[in-house]
Amino acid sequence: MQRARYIVWTLTAIAMLILPVLASAATFPNFDGELVDAYTATGRYGIVSSGVGLNGVTSGSIDLFVPGTPVKVYLYWAGYDVSSGSDDEVAISNGTNTYNVTADTTYGPSYWWGSNHYHYVFVEDITGLNIAQAGSGAYTISNVDMDFNYGAGIIVVYEDENLDETTVWLLEGLDSIHFRFGVAQSVNRGSPSALNCFTFEADAENPRLLEFTTFTGGYDTAYSGQFRANRLWYKTGYGAPPAQGTDLTSDPDAAHFGNPTFQGDANGDLIANDLGEWDTYNNQIVIEPWETWACLQIESVATYDPQLGVSLLWLMAGASLREPSTPTSVDLTRFEALPDEGGIAIEWETASEVNTLGFNLYRSQAVDGEYNALNQGLIPAQGLGAVGGHSYTYVDTGLEPGKRYFYKLESVSAQQANVIHGPVDAAAPDTTPTSVTLTALSATAMPNILAG
Repeated sequence: MQRARYIVWTLTAIAMLILPVLASAATFPNFDGELVDAYTATGRYGIVSSGVGLNGVTSGSIDLFVPGTPVKVYLYWAGYDVSSGSDDEVAISNGTNTYNVTADTTYGPSYWWGSNHYHYVFVEDITGLNIAQAGSGAYTISNVDMDFNYGAGIIVVYEDENLDETTVWLLEGLDSIHFRFGVAQSVNRGSPSALNCFTFEADAENPRLLEFTTFTGGYDTAYSGQFRANRLWYKTGYGAPPAQGTDLTSDPDAAHFGNPTFQGDANGDLIANDLGEWDTYNNQIVIEPWETWACLQIESVATYDPQLGVSLLWLMAGASLREPSTPTSVDLTRFEALPDEGGIAIEWETASEVNTLGFNLYRSQAVDGEYNALNQGLIPAQGLGAVGGHSYTYVDTGLEPGKRYFYKLESVSAQQANVIHGPVDAAAPDTTPTSVTLTALSATAMPNILAG
């Protein structure tokens, strides 16, 4: 049975490529593939990233908020040239100072398509420029002059003494994914992508949170203006991670994030969210105590009518593994069940969620009966690492009209024992809905009532 998890948008992760080697379109060189380690550190660190699409232009602005003191700052830019040579020099400005930078690492040229189209990824460590500072900043990238620009991105590893101790990883490289490329043409350019994995030690007691971020370039809507079908898959486990060549899309123990039906709509994982063929994608995965690795993989689907699979370049993946250190449990201020049109709405509010990973919701037909889980994966806490609370609503549908149901809520802590709240109960409405409504979860930020 495929494992499903609830996931929440957040910041954290990156990826890029290998060493520059001249490529020949006829030989389909095989260095295009798995991202490689660029940076690893453990401390009170966090990661933030942002990018800008540069399709058809040579400059653009990246807005980025850095919550702490920058420790490492990397600039990426990527695209393709109609040749086996490309320009590795760009300029970056913070509004006060402008610096001309030359990439200290180049991935490519790597054959992409046609007779002479080559992918390039450029990376420059700009930490020493002191251009990125704590707080809000706007950074202009200019003189990006490939034949076809995808975009540019900045990732910052920052230090904040208020954070829990964290291990951070930055991966980088060049992994081309083309919906037209099958195994017969190039094992390293077809779908799915190479596996990109993060490995770590098991924790005997505590679940942890892997927050990640990725840069991809090349997503476009050139074919009839339609979104291009794709999924971002993940799998976690213990022992040795899967070998390269493993296909998570056919693994019953793997799961994926958004775009569940490949409808090619705006709910897809990679949709050029920075415009101009550039994506900055952020998400998080709950890591069970015994697990020692997590792997990511991008899938493209070659559906020619009416949708086309995505074609793109994966160049960055970064992650942090949160190790909570403050044993503070959730402060639950309200938990109740209320009749709702078409079902029962279970609502709860928190005043604080520091080190609370999330929630599980259970239902029974009797107050002292067997309680079965409603959610397929952990409902993530919206305020992990913060003192403020949030409100949540889960609508339970498909119930027998007029029948009373009982609910318990489990709060999952990163360090303390889990706590069961309830039960609460409500009767399902007497009128049966004319159509099935998908169970929904919503969350809203609440003011910090503990402050002051």
